[in-house]
Amino acid sequence: MQRTTMDERTFLTPTVRCLRSQPGCQQGGGRVLLTLLAALLCIPGIEAHAETSCRKEVCVTPERMDGGRIVFFHARNPYLFDVTITIEATRLENMTADVELPHTEVVPAGERRTILRLFTTDIKQRWRWNYRFSWRCGSMHAKHDDAVVYALPYAKGASFLVIQGFHGKWSHFGHNEYAIDWAMPEGTPVHAARGGRVVGIRVTGSRNGPDQPSNYILILHDDGTVGGYYHLRKDGAAVPLGQVVEKGDLIGYSGNTGPSSRPHLHFFVFTAIDGYHQRSFPIRFRTKRYASVILEAGKRYTAR
Repeated sequence: MQRTTMDERTFLTPTVRCLRSQPGCQQGGGRVLLTLLAALLCIPGIEAHAETSCRKEVCVTPERMDGGRIVFFHARNPYLFDVTITIEATRLENMTADVELPHTEVVPAGERRTILRLFTTDIKQRWRWNYRFSWRCGSMHAKHDDAVVYALPYAKGASFLVIQGFHGKWSHFGHNEYAIDWAMPEGTPVHAARGGRVVGIRVTGSRNGPDQPSNYILILHDDGTVGGYYHLRKDGAAVPLGQVVEKGDLIGYSGNTGPSSRPHLHFFVFTAIDGYHQRSFPIRFRTKRYASVILEAGKRYTAR
């Protein structure tokens, strides 16, 4: 049995699954061999076996028809959030696709859909195909509502120091470009910075370190973006998966799990660009002193 372990970092860092299928089919059929080339990476806190992975994680499954001369590729998304998938052919001999490759498409939460079809060009000749795909949490069509002002993700009257803000030199670049880190004792109540639906939870981790998975809660907003709350303590969720929360509701408790050197809360809002990349958004917060402000590292902010 092949075991595939998915690292976490965030739902934002590479979430790649590469598959290779190389049919050497002559007219009249032939056996098709499917070889797993690379395992899915960076899915928070999920472990799956190869033979059951399509029931537990995003997958793309080829369906061969007419003796393998036609191949349909079906994508399945078992999660509560949309995913963006990019599929590409790494080898295509005597076959054509019904879309331009690489092809990127959104697969809505809980849905299965056909994202690619391959057709043999000359059935009298040998044909081969290899493919790979990658996916990211969120819809590439989501557009952040810049009119939204976020609440500080902790209780009214509480005050915490921002230790890393936008473009932070330690880790806030790439998809983390617009993240905020607050120094925060373990066990501090974490509140929703914006309302939405809880679509992702991992709170089974208890360790910190560069190779350790972080505990987190993901909340889907009504504009399609996702808010991620990271480094929560073990068993640090105060809400169940699927619950709708309002701004200010208690959702969990801070911690020091995953790639973290000190107890803190890491928060950012993101969506997918394509199946290989994600982006975060610059956001503004309401504080006791300001109606709308961009938080800065080295400053302390009080929630109201």
